[in-house]
Amino acid sequence: MRPPGLVLKLCLLVIFSAECCQCQSTCAFMKQTPYDLRNMPDEPQIAQNLTHCPFNGLYSCCTPKIEAEMEGFARQKIEQFVQSHVVTMRGTLDEFARIFRNHFRDALRSTERQLDRMFQQTYGSFYRDNAKVFADFFDEIDEQFAVDDSSASLKSALGSLFRKVFLTEFSLMNPMRDVSNAERHCMARLQSQLKPFGQIPAKLAIILERMFLGWKFVTSSLEKASELLIRISDKMVLQKECVSKLIAMRQCHVCSGAGPEAKPCMGYCLNVLNGCFAEIAEIEPQWTGLMGTLQLLSNRLKSASNAYHVLAPIPIQISEAIMLFQERGNTISNRILFQCFEPTLRFKRNAEENVLTDRPIVMNSETSANNVNWLSESLDRLYRKGDALKKDMARFNDRLILMKGAWRLLPTAICADGQVAQGSEEQCWNGQTVGSYRKPVVPSGIFHQKNNPEFRDMQMNLSKATFIDERMTLHSLRVQLLNIYDGKAAKASEVEASGLEELNPNPDDEDSFEGSAYSNCDDNTNQALEDVKIQLLEQKWKSASGHLAPLISTAISLFILLRWH
Repeated sequence: MRPPGLVLKLCLLVIFSAECCQCQSTCAFMKQTPYDLRNMPDEPQIAQNLTHCPFNGLYSCCTPKIEAEMEGFARQKIEQFVQSHVVTMRGTLDEFARIFRNHFRDALRSTERQLDRMFQQTYGSFYRDNAKVFADFFDEIDEQFAVDDSSASLKSALGSLFRKVFLTEFSLMNPMRDVSNAERHCMARLQSQLKPFGQIPAKLAIILERMFLGWKFVTSSLEKASELLIRISDKMVLQKECVSKLIAMRQCHVCSGAGPEAKPCMGYCLNVLNGCFAEIAEIEPQWTGLMGTLQLLSNRLKSASNAYHVLAPIPIQISEAIMLFQERGNTISNRILFQCFEPTLRFKRNAEENVLTDRPIVMNSETSANNVNWLSESLDRLYRKGDALKKDMARFNDRLILMKGAWRLLPTAICADGQVAQGSEEQCWNGQTVGSYRKPVVPSGIFHQKNNPEFRDMQMNLSKATFIDERMTLHSLRVQLLNIYDGKAAKASEVEASGLEELNPNPDDEDSFEGSAYSNCDDNTNQALEDVKIQLLEQKWKSASGHLAPLISTAISLFILLRWH
């Protein structure tokens, strides 16, 4: 007679074996799996030396070799989901970075074409001879937009434009006078005192700089965030404890005799993946913060900083600035002659020069009317493009909302959206058998994993420092965008914008100069006294020539611009 204890053990073994094999009498069902089955038994046998699946000592169709294959399949499947998740987000960021870059450049070049056509029709050869001044302005904006430099600004482009216009205007006023390098240096220095273009350059600086910085840094932030996702993806290495749990969750059910179609319970899947992705979940605050800040700026880019709307009036604003110069042309030119040129040259007025400056150009009224009509239509086109931009911004905003929570909700995306887990908590694989999962589901993040029921039996080496560099990069991008949104990034330009045309005068950007004429420019000269000297100069000139010859005739200036009404 067998001992009662032995009978009890045999009974339990039979019960456990029946549960383990799920009533499978053969291992034929394993043919539905992707594993190499050449060493698989025909019938369930007592499993031995299994590392991940909890069936040692029980009847199973799994062998150590099959279990080793499971590791590759489990890791590959999850990594594919993660890669797909990252690729989708990168695709969104890259798509809109390209869209925004194209919108800005389209707005910029459309404005350039508008200015070019308007000036061509109005001034003909006079404009064509100096068109490069304006072409360089638009090219420099484009270059500043493309360069990966946080100090990029429109201030240099605007300063260069008005500096060149200032020098060109003086040359047109004095066509027979050669300007030396030293005299040009002096003129550049004097420009800050004269403010020949009034406050228009300063206003342009504020409006354009805010718009430019918004577009530039939103676009560059999208590109940098996309590149950062590659680094994040490369660092997302599954720990061996995680891989073991993934095998138990994704593969071990076949070792119990359950069909290959069985799926893990949703709670079980979430707990395993929350443990696996605990470190990456720490990125969430910085990532979602960046997405929220991009939303703020995108709303501004479609309204107050709409590139099409802001750039459209630029040709007219430049025109007004130049007309202000011309209205004060005599005084400005005389002051330049008095302070920057040799005394013996101040009063010499070549007869041929007088003829040139006194020769008027009659503008065709019909041509002027046509220009007004064309300009109106051109502005309408730009504003319509600006309205179309709003649709792209709305779509972008929707995508940003979807990307919030991308790392915190990664386990949910894989378990639910990736259809890894079964939606119901009944009749699903719970890690031991097909049934229900009653364990509590812990939140994402390192802190909560100490209570994760699926990892209590093992020590995971989790650290918040794993993705610290990526978190700092995301934080830095967000702070930079917030500064732009609050207007702090443009403050340096605004503080100095009282006369942008004289900011950082650098005549060397056109030619290589030798020597200096700063000694001819006395910054401490009393303004009232200078005005008296200018009047005396004009009186002497009048006596020498018999009449007061004007220094400029607006009719011959390259930059005679119509007032558009």
